Amino acid sequence: MVSMNLPKNNTITAVVLSLILTLAITAISNPQMLYAKNVMLPPSSLGNASKVFNIYNTNVLGFNETKGIHQAGLESDQFSLQTIIVNQGDRVVIHFYNMEAPTGDRHSFTMAFYNGPHAPYNVDIDVAPGQNGTAAFVANQPGIYLYACKYHYPSMVGQLVVLPHD
Repeated sequence: MVSMNLPKNNTITAVVLSLILTLAITAISNPQMLYAKNVMLPPSSLGNASKVFNIYNTNVLGFNETKGIHQAGLESDQFSLQTIIVNQGDRVVIHFYNMEAPTGDRHSFTMAFYNGPHAPYNVDIDVAPGQNGTAAFVANQPGIYLYACKYHYPSMVGQLVVLPHD
């Protein structure tokens, strides 16, 4: 049995819990507090999200990018999630985070340019180093759709798989 030395006077605990509850209620009543810069989604529409994905740019450790680019045309930048699987009709929310240092590269989560002129999902989250952005859409067209970073294509790619209704 683990014993903890809790103060007999729970005033501190009550104050901390009250503060947490106040912040949570404030965030719920003002959804704009929940999202950082470059939001492409109206905060009032966030309550119905059925699939939420947090995606980060990553870098392959130990990869010599200079030699890779010159010798094989390869880059080390990738998406942290390279396949997103949802069902037709799902509401999809993408939170994309650029984890680069302030002097690093821009990155994007872009579907708009890679799936033809009549592609159903016109998503383009373009963020500077250390920034993030959000986009949402309803996955109403089954199929496989490419997403890529427009700055690091073709190495930084992934796919959205929308499974059809039964």
